[in-house]
Amino acid sequence: MANISITISVPPEVVEFADRMAGERQTSRSRVVTALLTEQMQRHQAEEMALAYKDWNAENEAIAAATRPLAVERLARVEYDA
Repeated sequence: MANISITISVPPEVVEFADRMAGERQTSRSRVVTALLTEQMQRHQAEEMALAYKDWNAENEAIAAATRPLAVERLARVEYDA
């Protein structure tokens, strides 16, 4: 995917920090900002997935609780061969 150029305004200390990071990593300021935003995006996506799985688990537990009495009743009528 091609990169898109944008213009943003940030405080001077943030620019200084980005420039220091870029110098330490021998890369561009743009790549530093992209890497940091990508990391934050991935963290956010992971948090959203964790919440979705939590909701899904709660829904499954509710279904299991609602159907458990029926399953117990049905299993009580099943004859097993010994």
